[in-house]
Amino acid sequence: ILTVSAVEKRSGKKAEIEVIPFHGLTQFEIERIMEDSFEHAIDDFNERQLIEFRQTAERVFRGIEQNWKVAENALSESDRDEILKQMDVVRQSMKGQDSQALKTQLDTLGDLTRPLADTAMGRSILSELQDDANLNQ
Repeated sequence: ILTVSAVEKRSGKKAEIEVIPFHGLTQFEIERIMEDSFEHAIDDFNERQLIEFRQTAERVFRGIEQNWKVAENALSESDRDEILKQMDVVRQSMKGQDSQALKTQLDTLGDLTRPLADTAMGRSILSELQDDANLNQ
């Protein structure tokens, strides 16, 4: 189940040890467990990806909500409507099991909100510069 190897740097001598638990499992059972893990690896990866994309969507939603006042001033009504519609599309995609579809919808939302992020970042930097200028006067 676990193989550990080491090389002694000065002499170059190599040692390796294999740890196999003997908790009542036969070699056949251990092999079956390993085969099962390989068979389910893709499903496990997809499930993990889906969870990560859902978490990303939640963070993106919070960021949009925190900067919505900026959006009201910086973006046209049609741009804001597009963002809100895409947020609904992402929410629907979050209910499904297709991680790639969710990623695609998140990418679209990211493209739509890029001007909002740029404006928010620009305002933040401008505010910091003004604060610094006021302190130096």
